[in-house]
Amino acid sequence: MSLTRSTLITVGKFAKPDESTRASAEWLARNLKFLPDGLFDLLASYFRLEVEGVENLPHKGRGRMLVVPNHSNALGFDAFMMVMALKKFTRRVPRVMGHNFWFSTGFSAAFSRRWGVFPADLKEGLNNLRDGHIVVIFPEGAEGNFKVSSSMYKMVEFNPGFVPLAIMQQAPVVPAAIIGAEESNINLAKIDWFEKIIGASIPVPLNLIPFPAKWKIKFLPAIDFSKYSKKDIKDARFVKEINQNIRYRIQHELNKEVEKRNIAFR
Repeated sequence: MSLTRSTLITVGKFAKPDESTRASAEWLARNLKFLPDGLFDLLASYFRLEVEGVENLPHKGRGRMLVVPNHSNALGFDAFMMVMALKKFTRRVPRVMGHNFWFSTGFSAAFSRRWGVFPADLKEGLNNLRDGHIVVIFPEGAEGNFKVSSSMYKMVEFNPGFVPLAIMQQAPVVPAAIIGAEESNINLAKIDWFEKIIGASIPVPLNLIPFPAKWKIKFLPAIDFSKYSKKDIKDARFVKEINQNIRYRIQHELNKEVEKRNIAFR
């Protein structure tokens, strides 16, 4: 059994903005460029953010790499904090794979790209790694992000698409664990009916303003993919094993950190 191109990354139809729409979106993004850093500093203080394992980023944060964290929080604060933490410690702007919903209109697509977000597309992921960027992919996708809080810290299955990306570009993979996001925004339910309309499920959060849980972002030791070749991608069993191994590493770290901290709001 082999993996076809379509099984690696979910590919959708992305809106292409006209020049006027692109110019408007990029103008807005430029004029709001001060916002992410200020918001990150505010949230880092509010969440009492602790970042651990920065030394595990290959080549002191230089060169291409693929960062693979767990996903939760319903409102996306975890993605924002992960990207901004990487920016702070590496002084680089990471590229993050976002839900195709953000590319459903020309304006949102142009705005998202200006802020380093790219759609879930194999070619886009390859190009970003080839260009030497730090690429952040949440393999749990929307299923992990919007899972109900009764399943807190129980990771859902990974989309294995990041494994072929890493192999094809010989990029090291850095697993990462995010602790605290699950308690910050409590998700009561997930409405799948909207997926047919807007391409995404809708969470039902208890709170829009996050609770002040203590956060930790922990980067685990990088995994070297240079020993693998493109022929390994054709082996579906091999790809699945690598994918599950990385998922288990993150889950183990989550279990350990949650048990160690005792109280989420201390």
